[in-house]
Amino acid sequence: MPRTARVKLKGEVAYYFVASHTVWERQNAFTHYEKQHFLTLLRKLSKLFFVDVLAYVIMDNHFHLLILLIRMVPSINFSDEEVLRRIEFFYGPKKIVSAYELPYWRRKLEDLSEFVKYLKQLFAQWYNKRHNRKGHLWSQRFHSVLLQKGEAVIAAAIYTELNPI
Repeated sequence: MPRTARVKLKGEVAYYFVASHTVWERQNAFTHYEKQHFLTLLRKLSKLFFVDVLAYVIMDNHFHLLILLIRMVPSINFSDEEVLRRIEFFYGPKKIVSAYELPYWRRKLEDLSEFVKYLKQLFAQWYNKRHNRKGHLWSQRFHSVLLQKGEAVIAAAIYTELNPI
């Protein structure tokens, strides 16, 4: 049976609650240094993708992003120059993007799944190399909930902030 399609809002600002877990249930899976690296990746990717991270918590064996809470911003809000600037910031000045490729990059950079995929892949590759391990780090696809504006966003932010307690 095929998995259910992820609910995504297109063409307008959307708020999502996102969570993902590691393959193990043990506590203290991530050191302070590893959490800092995850946060560094999160910050760097939020400068590439059209997202605002409004709240997050990185637990010992999983993360919650109030993804934004995340807030995904439609690509139409960004000029071609801004899209190119973001790509160059992330990939470096040698990355050449033609006008023909801009629609592809706009779709990619406003997509929640692409954002979380990059975050999880980059962190897993770094983590596995650091620990000389192979295999999956994340247990399954990430969980996401599209939130209505207002109280739902505030409730998700409070849940995220209080999650460690």
